[in-house]
Amino acid sequence: MAADDITTPPAAGQFPPRRPALFPRKHRRSSWIGPLILMASYIAGLFVAHLAKPILPDLTLYAYAVADVGGLAFLLRYVRTDWNSHPWGRHVMAFMLCLEALFTLALSRRIFGDWPGLEEALFLGSCTFAGIVWWRYRLQALGDRRARDAQSGD
Repeated sequence: MAADDITTPPAAGQFPPRRPALFPRKHRRSSWIGPLILMASYIAGLFVAHLAKPILPDLTLYAYAVADVGGLAFLLRYVRTDWNSHPWGRHVMAFMLCLEALFTLALSRRIFGDWPGLEEALFLGSCTFAGIVWWRYRLQALGDRRARDAQSGD
């Protein structure tokens, strides 16, 4: 297989050749720049939120609605994939279903106020979400163990 041929599938045990970068980097960014930009963005967001305090409840409601619609769009698209064939796919589906339920409950509380059964539904949703987080931890730990076992040759 030619080194620059990307149409021929690689032989067993070989990796496909790397495609040239569309925009090659001439330098590497320091590892602390990303977290610094994230922290600066959050500080700027807190400042903007403080200035927008009179309309903050409305902005929060809009954020819930945008998250709810985005989660529903993701689920409708993701359900058409083979998400059930891999543990991480099942985890992503459970995570998004639970998150969608929690955002819908939060949105309904902001719009309609407290309604009978809301506290119980929020409690069950929160417990389910906690279980899903620990499921993620277990999947990651299993993946780490498999990687260590493969590296040590077991």
